[in-house]
Amino acid sequence: MGVCASKGKAGNKYLHGVLYYDIDLGLGIRGKFIPDEELQESLKKLIGTNEQILNVCVYKNNLFFVQITSWILYHAFVVLQTETGCWSIEKNDQGVIIQRSKLHSSVCNKYRMKSRYTVSGPIAEDAGRYNLHQFV
Repeated sequence: MGVCASKGKAGNKYLHGVLYYDIDLGLGIRGKFIPDEELQESLKKLIGTNEQILNVCVYKNNLFFVQITSWILYHAFVVLQTETGCWSIEKNDQGVIIQRSKLHSSVCNKYRMKSRYTVSGPIAEDAGRYNLHQFV
């Protein structure tokens, strides 16, 4: 199956699926595209061993390098922590992005393998109640 894209609100192509990045394996800047119809099965294979989610945090980062309105306008993303590593999940005008790494700082401070603008938070935090397979 090919990549299914449609124009987003800002004119960007929105991917109907997920871009997955395993930072520790170095999947590169393009990541791995998983179409919607293969999402649950493919993600469960990538997750491998079913792990308990220990902690869930919401972080925010600036939309632009210099931004005086960061307290009101920002991009938020979720970081899930398990015993063996961390996952970040976010949605923007390009689609849904999932990143995985053993290091919390790698998923929190990077977006698609590049450094993020200023990251703040966590702005919300809670204990995990599900395992990764239930979450998917």
